Amino acid sequence: MKRVSNEKVFDDIRINDKFLPYLEVEDMVGGKKIIVDHPFNGRIEVDFYDVLPEIRFIETKSNHESSDSNYQDLFFFNNQNLVIMNCIIKGTCQVPVGDDKYVFLKDGDMNIFHIQESYKTLNYGEDTHILYIILRRSYGRSLKLKDPLNISRTINDLFGIVYRHSNLIYHNNRQIKEILEQIVDFQPAVSNTKTTYQLIKFLELMIHVYNFDIPEENLKQYTYTDSQIRVVRKIKNMISRNISSYDSVESLSQQYGINTTTLKACFKEMYGKPIYSWYRSYKFQRAKELIKNTDYTISKVANMIGYKNSSKFSKAFKEQFGVLPSAYRKKKKK
Repeated sequence: MKRVSNEKVFDDIRINDKFLPYLEVEDMVGGKKIIVDHPFNGRIEVDFYDVLPEIRFIETKSNHESSDSNYQDLFFFNNQNLVIMNCIIKGTCQVPVGDDKYVFLKDGDMNIFHIQESYKTLNYGEDTHILYIILRRSYGRSLKLKDPLNISRTINDLFGIVYRHSNLIYHNNRQIKEILEQIVDFQPAVSNTKTTYQLIKFLELMIHVYNFDIPEENLKQYTYTDSQIRVVRKIKNMISRNISSYDSVESLSQQYGINTTTLKACFKEMYGKPIYSWYRSYKFQRAKELIKNTDYTISKVANMIGYKNSSKFSKAFKEQFGVLPSAYRKKKKK
């Protein structure tokens, strides 16, 4: 591993200066790996592969416990001659789609767009896995004289679609998801076959993307402002700190000055569940940790998450995890 300055990383990409002190780079066959191990943000690994001079794969894996302490704008694309394909393999991330407008992408979602100005990367949530496919506009032209499969026409047509729509966001079909999973799961026995495999899968992916008739409803984007997102994060943080009590959505809306419908929709987009479902899941997960890692009585744990009656807590715990809390503790103590 070696530490580097921004100028020595990549030509079309700039690392956010605040992460440079925590960044290390390792050379790999066909590319580079960067690791950022931040004392507050956790760890993220990013693999860069140059499949061809005009094609780059960037695979990011974030592993941090809170999406409120994240790698926002870890790196920037600074070449306006690019088309970016963001493929969400796992997790949730926040994507800018206009002036103070953001959408949330989840497992299986695809975002294809062209660079109009210096573009900030996604805002990663916890435990997120993303594959970026970066295409330079020169790709089709470089293949023109040596392209018996006529792939250049497919690529140029795809560029045309992206330029017309500016920003495409949709959920992939089964075939596209399978190809993306194959790309990220491939572990070669011989290291120098990695980029060859990626090129083959890239061409297969382009054919499927080009032929995919995106359903009209998939193109509808529900956007949120930065201030709305910040309010929802505050509400989530408050709920997680106060698991022994729960306010209604209407009450939370009034307290934090956000529309009830917007709160419900934005929370579900950000955290994958309606507010109450997330709260219930979170508090029982917390109860599970307390039973496993402390000597608190079951009654005390029940009280800590808002149950005055330990019998009701035990019944609810079993509904959640399929085992009584006492039996769970006994099993973990063995």
